[in-house]
Amino acid sequence: STVTATVASIPLITASIMSKKLAEGLDALVLDVKVGSGAFMKTLDQARELARSLVETGRRMGVRTTALITDMSQPLVPAVGNALEIIEVMDHHRLSGNLVTREPVQFINKTVGSTCTIVAEQFRRTNIEPSAEIAGIMMGGIITDTLNLTGPTSTSKDIEILKWLEGIAGIPAADLAQEVFSSGSVILSMTPKDVIRADQKFYDEKGIRFSVSQIEELGFQNFWNISDHISEALESFVKEEGIAFACVLVTDINRHNSLLLIKGDPEFIDLINYPAVEKGVIYDLQGVVSRKKQLIPYLSSALKGVSLANQNSAG
Repeated sequence: STVTATVASIPLITASIMSKKLAEGLDALVLDVKVGSGAFMKTLDQARELARSLVETGRRMGVRTTALITDMSQPLVPAVGNALEIIEVMDHHRLSGNLVTREPVQFINKTVGSTCTIVAEQFRRTNIEPSAEIAGIMMGGIITDTLNLTGPTSTSKDIEILKWLEGIAGIPAADLAQEVFSSGSVILSMTPKDVIRADQKFYDEKGIRFSVSQIEELGFQNFWNISDHISEALESFVKEEGIAFACVLVTDINRHNSLLLIKGDPEFIDLINYPAVEKGVIYDLQGVVSRKKQLIPYLSSALKGVSLANQNSAG
């Protein structure tokens, strides 16, 4: 079972998952695609579409690939980690949660823009050259995670590794980036309810629970066309989940700016000091493209010392 939250696009989700799997040099691969309220894919149709894409990609790369679709109507974390034998961990995110292992494991956590950078570096460090196909897949992971090295999470190591992979894959990163980012609009392919749940993370800061979703678009026009509907869906989501607030970061990957749509406790929303496009609902975040490195630290700082009105209902 693999969880990813790169962007809410089947081709990019496929690239993120398969870049890591295929880089291991497998002969065969069995994937567990979860579906349900506790899973990334909320509907059976979405899960089937992802499963088909994963299987087709694996087979094109010469790996016998099968996907199972299993129900996950309730989140299992953190208990699921205790039931699995974890051999090694590679990641580039901050540490969080309650992961417990039965035995000591190798843990590689680096301040780079993409886990694919870490995987590719392991290839290079051990003098193993990946195939052109696998190199291209890892390039796709780095490009999507770092907005083709233009995002604030990009590092000199990402630049170095991407250039190394270019030579092996035989394709310029700029050409691959254009193809990847033109693969489709999340807003046009999903309902407003699915848009806010697609690439969504929950956070808990000193007992204040909230969620942040992110979608990446080529411009904001698609968002403005249905912004009212997304706003209504977000407001309903806050009430259903009983959380303090929820927001959607809509990022223009061409201009490297974002709009922040937010619904929830008005006491917190009043603290947002970015320019308001629509007071109390939509804000203009010039230069903000990273949820992890820019938006979450800003929200965490704003929450310090705030006692939100609806926390009793939020649990």
